[in-house]
Amino acid sequence: MRLSELAEKELIEVENGIRYGYLSESECLFDTKTGKIYGFELEAPMRLSFMKKKEETMFIPWEEILLIGEDRILFQKIQKKKYVIGLIFICALICGWVCGCTRMYTENETMSPEPEITAGEVETTPEPETATSEPETTVVEIETTTVQEENTMMTEEVNTMGYYGTLHVENGKLCDAYNNAVALKGISTAGLQWFPQYVNKETFAFLKEATGMNVIRLAMYTAEGGYCHKDANGKLEMEALIDKGVKAATELDLYVVIDWHILSDNNPNNYKEEAKAFFDKMSKLYAGYDNVIYEICNEPNGSTSWEDIKKYADEVIPVIRNNDKDAIVLVGTPTWSQDIDKAMRSPLEYENIMYTLHFYASTHKEYLRNRLKTALDAGVPVFISEFGVSEASGDGEINKYEAEQWLSLMESYGLSYCIWNLSNKNESSSIVMAGCNKTAGWSYDEWSVSGKWFLEAMGK
Repeated sequence: MRLSELAEKELIEVENGIRYGYLSESECLFDTKTGKIYGFELEAPMRLSFMKKKEETMFIPWEEILLIGEDRILFQKIQKKKYVIGLIFICALICGWVCGCTRMYTENETMSPEPEITAGEVETTPEPETATSEPETTVVEIETTTVQEENTMMTEEVNTMGYYGTLHVENGKLCDAYNNAVALKGISTAGLQWFPQYVNKETFAFLKEATGMNVIRLAMYTAEGGYCHKDANGKLEMEALIDKGVKAATELDLYVVIDWHILSDNNPNNYKEEAKAFFDKMSKLYAGYDNVIYEICNEPNGSTSWEDIKKYADEVIPVIRNNDKDAIVLVGTPTWSQDIDKAMRSPLEYENIMYTLHFYASTHKEYLRNRLKTALDAGVPVFISEFGVSEASGDGEINKYEAEQWLSLMESYGLSYCIWNLSNKNESSSIVMAGCNKTAGWSYDEWSVSGKWFLEAMGK
């Protein structure tokens, strides 16, 4: 197989199914004397560390390529150690170029169909040294790695449980940079003012390993002793806790929702100025992160109307957009984020906006699922930023039957969701048993009934 015939094969990371473009968009780095291929350098479509600088490049060493198929090239996840090796290769090639060696670029040619190969030959043609010299052909023997069958199976529909880089909303769906629909699944903390001990890297790492989650929601209450009820020093402490959570999530390749958790304060306009100042600070601080999602009003309730929420959003969202042009923003809906139909009839005029719907399985049943389905079928982008398998109070009966109906609906539409709540509070919605004081590493018996249900829902 000629190098030119590889041009239109797509580079795909096996572990998460992330697509990195076509080989024709990369540069092939090889030794012009021996013909040995070092690997491929290409512009990264999204940063692996959640940053947004599109001009960065990434290097895929040849030994990380697992399989060359008919229309795709599979490679294993890039590790930091191998990335450093790649950089060393690049530096060596640059030194060779200074001494007169040539750096070869892959030509963009139309590919003829080929069966999958595990060994073969790649022909590369160095550029002529002078205008009159004849090109020489270097034949490179390909050494391949045995691929386990399960590593070659790729998901082509909604991608779940991974890191997808920068996200955006397209046609009512949460999507990655290539417009592939994706889903975020994870856990919401309880009120940070009550349970700050769970906001740390060790806890998040344990939860990621135990459940496979890819998102954590930081529920910062505005009232009830929360942010807006604190003095200046108290506000700084809450902001520091948020920062600790964001950085821990980022280090673990998790998305993180910063939740302005209105509840007993009913109407988000009650603390609108505080919200604007808070989100201005947060969006400035995390403008360079593409794993941060802003939830600007948790559960508007009481007499709060959709028009009230729209007026609030029309002041808060521009503050965020002034600092972070394309971050995902979640907007709550009336009646404790149940009236998704109001948003369907009168949507906000911003890009990358999603509307939240919350449910508790023992309280909210088929009528609310039907309302959600109507909105989804109309193309409304919905994020289930909070749900529980208990009653709406966060306590009481657990209804596994209704929870399964909700789970089936969310999975069928590829929705993102966070279960409530990460704490050991003595109530049925907590995922940790009340008698367990550990913040990580708890045994199966130390998960509550809600927690065990979530483990099963996540396939654990």
